[in-house]
Amino acid sequence: MTMFRAKWARVAASASALVLAATGIGVFGVFSAAPAEAAVNPNIKVAIKPLVLSDQDGVEIPGAGAQVEDPVRMYVEWDASDANPQPGDSFTVGLPTTGAALPDITHYYRFREVGRSDPLMFDGLQVGECVTAADVMTCTFNQAVAAQSNVKGKMNQMLMAQKETPLTKLPFNANGVETQVPNPNDEPIVERLWTEKNVGKYANSLKRDSTQINWHITGSGRRLSERSGMPAGTYANKVVFNDVLGADGQTLLPDDSTWYVRVDPKSAPNQYPTVARVGQPGINTTYGNYTLERTISADGKSATVTFTRTDGDFDPAINYEIVYSSKIVGNVIPEKQYTNSATLVGDTEGPITSAISYRDPITYTIEMKPGYGAFGVKKYVLGAQVGADAGQIPATTAVTVNVNYELPAGWDPALHPEWTAPEGGANPYTMKVPVEQGVAGVAFPKGTKVTLTESLDSAQLPAALRWQGEPSFSIGSTNAVNEVSFTIAENNVSSVSLTNTAAPVPGKIAVTKKVVGDIPAGKTFAFDYVCDDAAKTSGSITDVVAGQAKESGEIPAGATCTVTERDASVDGNTLVTSTIDPVTVKAGEVAALEVTNTYTPKVGKISVTKEVVGDIPAGKTFSFDYVCNDPAKTSGSILNVAAGETKESGDIPDGAECLVTEREAEAAVDGFILECSAVDPVPVKAGEVAAVLMTNTYTPAPGNIAVTKKVVGDIPADKTFSFDYVCDDPAKTSGSITDVAAGDTKVSRDIPAGATCTVTERDASVDGFTLQTSTIDPVMVKSGEVASFEVTNTYTPAPGKIAVTKKVVGDIPAGKTFAFDYVCDDAAKTSGSITDVVAGQAKESGEIPAGATCTVTERDASVDGNTLVTSTIDPVTVKAGEVAALEVTNTYTPKVGKISVTKEVVGDIPAGKTFSFDYVCNDPAKTSGSILNVAAGETKESGDIPDGAECLVTEREAEAAVDGFILECSAVDPVPVKAGEVAAVLMTNTYTPAPGNIAVTKKVVGDIPADKTFSFDYVCDDPAKTSGSITDVAAGDTKVSRDIPAGATCTVTERDASVDGFTLQTSTIDPVMVKSGEVASFEVTNTYTPVPSPTPTPSETPGGNGGGDRPSLARTGADVLGGSLATLTLLGVGGGLLALRRARC
Repeated sequence: MTMFRAKWARVAASASALVLAATGIGVFGVFSAAPAEAAVNPNIKVAIKPLVLSDQDGVEIPGAGAQVEDPVRMYVEWDASDANPQPGDSFTVGLPTTGAALPDITHYYRFREVGRSDPLMFDGLQVGECVTAADVMTCTFNQAVAAQSNVKGKMNQMLMAQKETPLTKLPFNANGVETQVPNPNDEPIVERLWTEKNVGKYANSLKRDSTQINWHITGSGRRLSERSGMPAGTYANKVVFNDVLGADGQTLLPDDSTWYVRVDPKSAPNQYPTVARVGQPGINTTYGNYTLERTISADGKSATVTFTRTDGDFDPAINYEIVYSSKIVGNVIPEKQYTNSATLVGDTEGPITSAISYRDPITYTIEMKPGYGAFGVKKYVLGAQVGADAGQIPATTAVTVNVNYELPAGWDPALHPEWTAPEGGANPYTMKVPVEQGVAGVAFPKGTKVTLTESLDSAQLPAALRWQGEPSFSIGSTNAVNEVSFTIAENNVSSVSLTNTAAPVPGKIAVTKKVVGDIPAGKTFAFDYVCDDAAKTSGSITDVVAGQAKESGEIPAGATCTVTERDASVDGNTLVTSTIDPVTVKAGEVAALEVTNTYTPKVGKISVTKEVVGDIPAGKTFSFDYVCNDPAKTSGSILNVAAGETKESGDIPDGAECLVTEREAEAAVDGFILECSAVDPVPVKAGEVAAVLMTNTYTPAPGNIAVTKKVVGDIPADKTFSFDYVCDDPAKTSGSITDVAAGDTKVSRDIPAGATCTVTERDASVDGFTLQTSTIDPVMVKSGEVASFEVTNTYTPAPGKIAVTKKVVGDIPAGKTFAFDYVCDDAAKTSGSITDVVAGQAKESGEIPAGATCTVTERDASVDGNTLVTSTIDPVTVKAGEVAALEVTNTYTPKVGKISVTKEVVGDIPAGKTFSFDYVCNDPAKTSGSILNVAAGETKESGDIPDGAECLVTEREAEAAVDGFILECSAVDPVPVKAGEVAAVLMTNTYTPAPGNIAVTKKVVGDIPADKTFSFDYVCDDPAKTSGSITDVAAGDTKVSRDIPAGATCTVTERDASVDGFTLQTSTIDPVMVKSGEVASFEVTNTYTPVPSPTPTPSETPGGNGGGDRPSLARTGADVLGGSLATLTLLGVGGGLLALRRARC
């Protein structure tokens, strides 16, 4: 890279917002450790400028003196031009001492960031570093200084005033030379005075390596009491704050020791003794006895804080401070604002808030040739520390920064031999930037545009970490993601911070399910977990198969997770689950858990007791089988149970129901009939034995009866016969012998020997036949024998019938019935009638000899107004015992006609108008319909209408109306409809333009009698010479004429309107033209002027009306139109013309 000599102009690398605040350096370079033993070079000149008061962010406050604990800026210039600095040489800046020994305050100032290390840069090259202790800063040169000459520069540092003094200047050590340096504003350092504090909040200043923020809630005893709602002059002994952190990555520290209260009494200010901590009340009781309690929310973002004085009320002469801390993820982010808000319960003034951010106030300078500038890159990592421990990022880790530059337009490198392009002219080129270190870029001509991107491929992290998110660049007030561009400024070093976030590689939990015992196939298991990380990560591991492992989703490394299994019970089993201990997840690893479920079936048993009734041979044993309805279908046997003995089964699942059956073949005894007792399924309960009594009854073997069926006659071959029997033995044995076919023999069940049985046949009739059955005598049953007998049924064919079903197609009058006659060809020529047949139903004839063929005819079935077609009726043959079915269909077709409507229009209405009509007829069905959209001069027909109906056609007059016309519809009489004809109807609409009106408003000027009214006459020039009057118009009133043909021009004259004692002047009334559907309004003004009074003369008619005029009549409200025209009168007010739509028919 290009090297510039010290004689070139100096360029300040200031701490611009978001850049140096994050880096704390001016021109960047790789940090290098100071030699083990630094030798002070006394020839290096150090000058210290007057101190300047600053705020906590480094913003200078000129013209103000310092109090104890105020931030102060110190400017330092150093010059090693004549010192021949060598590697290991150093220079120092020492702070003034108080002369006191520890533990008292030994120095008037201290460095604000003790232990801070910054690179000492020259010409874009790091030539050393400066490290601060509490009271001295040492700057040590490295090997790079050997190749340099004329090395010098500037810097500034932040101090904290910590001891009052009346002196305005104090002796600083400038590399071994005592130098009197003025305090801020050349004033003494004074003790901070006690002042009563309102309820408020602040945070301690942040440093470059801060990982937490200390928050303070302040307030005097008086202000805390007043703002919590206490009346003036009274004091509280308890206050409660609801504290909420900003949404900026903070969480409250839960450690009890980090929550405390300190006090600043007016009687002993600036000492701040701690009086209580959470869990430690009464630490210092000099100023009272206090307790502090707090409850932090689950997410660590808020807390309820309770501060109490237990031995009295808060002291108005004490300022109280509640102090607590929040943790930041990683280190503080430069320029990022961290906020906190607290609300005092009972306070009506609203919450108190505070915000803090880190802005690095410390700067350095270098010297550089005019016309050039430079840049440097400092690499920051959030979320992980740099170090050699596991989980930390090795200090040797470096990222690749890609540099792409664009020289200023017209700038020719050939004309500037003093400048050498970086990396042999490569563009773009790369820089390696170690984490938490800075690297200086190349000097470039001013105006060069530089674009930086980052490649993380070369920066390999430990297995426990991974990069997260996108790289963030910051330069000046510009923040950018992935890429940043800037322009090189003359004599300036552009400081770029590059920040990446490293996050621990998450881990997982894997659960293996082990099962002891038999469970249903396909059963799976599910687990839930919740972890103690900040996000309270939780989730589920489901569908875990026995004998297999299944993993969770990703879980933050270091989290300890509690795993619980969901209900895994299996019906009929007791379940014991192994203990699941909390498991800690390690980065990149899977924490394995094995959870064992032991299933033990809940079981019971059944027992069988054998009871025997009957005299069978001794020594007989019996065996039984059982089957149960549990999922496993448990089954088994209980063998060789002797009469009177009880035996038990094996284990059977709890809740099962089991059916016990005896092995009857083994239980049979020759010569005996065996009857086994019926046994219901028995429920099995855990730990119990369900008892079953099985009884066998043995009876000596019986006999039987057998029936043979003989049939005479031609009946269906599949006909079967059934018999019932009842016997006279003590048990009255009875039974049935069923489904005996003709010619077949069937045997009864067993019947006790010696019993005599009566046998009866069930109904054996066959349709179409008469039946005669042979006599059945009682029969005696002998032991072990079959008593047989034969039963003969003789069948003779029976007569048949005819059934007629009437089917009707078409509409006929309700209640109509039909009648049929038949005559048959049998020897007797059987005949008859079937009458009152209802449509859709069948009706039968009388009996007809089997084999006869009958001709059926229908009587007259016509219906007025319909044509009738009847289906053919074929002759039908009657079979024995059957009904010969006939269906006769009558099809009725109405005799119909139609009506047509022809539309005739008289009048000039808009083209395209169509008309619609409805009709209704007087036939029984009240036929109705519509004929739609008939144009003028067009004819359209209706649908079918029954013959003989009369139909009334009406027009839809609302649809026929036309704006601006009066409609008159022709009257139409009902029209008769005849079959096969169209009855024509002519519908004539006559449209006459709607008339208009004229409206007169009377205006009166002058004081005349209030009841005076006025009248007007008009005559128009239409052919009919329409004329009329508008009378009784009161002053200020408006009245409307009757209708006047449109287009007429009317001349209006006012009748005599004189008033005694007044002269009259009337405004001119111009002729007015009447427009269709409108009201032509005009105003007539009468101006009355009083006549001077003559010499009074006696009145001939006292109280008269003068001149014999008739008396004034009371106004009735009637106008010239008759009836109420108030609405029409109002339409004319103001002289407007209002359209009226009229449709008359």
